Amino acid sequence: MYITLERKAIVFRIKSDSNTFSPIMHFVKNSFKNVKYLPNLTVVSEDESELIRKRYLLKWAYKNKKNNSINFKDLINNLYLPIHIVNADHKYVEKTIQITLTHLNTNNEIHIKCNEYNHTIINTFTKLFKNSITFTSDNRIFRINIKTKYDLAILKSIIYRKKISGISVLFITHNLNFSKLHSDDILSEEKMYEQKLIKSYKILGITEKNTNKEIKNNYRKMLRKYHPDKVSFRDDETVKLYTKRFQVIQEAYSLVQEHLKI
Repeated sequence: MYITLERKAIVFRIKSDSNTFSPIMHFVKNSFKNVKYLPNLTVVSEDESELIRKRYLLKWAYKNKKNNSINFKDLINNLYLPIHIVNADHKYVEKTIQITLTHLNTNNEIHIKCNEYNHTIINTFTKLFKNSITFTSDNRIFRINIKTKYDLAILKSIIYRKKISGISVLFITHNLNFSKLHSDDILSEEKMYEQKLIKSYKILGITEKNTNKEIKNNYRKMLRKYHPDKVSFRDDETVKLYTKRFQVIQEAYSLVQEHLKI
């Protein structure tokens, strides 16, 4: 089973002969009222009264998924979306997201356009350039203003990648010349970036000597340890502390991941 978060729905793609198809369809039939059955497609529509059951379904499906590009937190944040269960009796081929970058020569602004909306890609850019990103009315299009050395370093590293968070990407650049992108605080930002990277290594309990596999394993171990669901039955303060720690771990890994091109 493959799970993707698309613009208007959370999509499950499952082969009819897989061991997850029958349990999911049985649960949907017996748990939800607002369901549409179409050829090769089952739609669980929005219904606020059924959010708890929908969350349970997402949690179970997430544990049984095959792709690793989707984040459980992103699914829960989009719990209000309908769920589309696609009977996919063919091999699932993940699309390549084409990302076009155009340098607006008058300043340090980069115009970025994705050929289609993908929540994970947009969310990754938002986290990496959270102080420098501006969105347009079309959520496939946004702009990044290269204000700091950190922004420039991240931009340089990301456009040579073939995958972002497990999703295939193809970067196309127009008039992009790094020598024309600069920052007024290069030295201080470079130091800040290094300090943030050192702090991220410390948060994850790793060093530069660790292999990529060891880093990933330690990251997953810490996510399990500090997942808010583990303390959902305790007081609100404890849940907030775990949630904050969970977010800090994710941010630290994102920085190390981009730095090492994992």
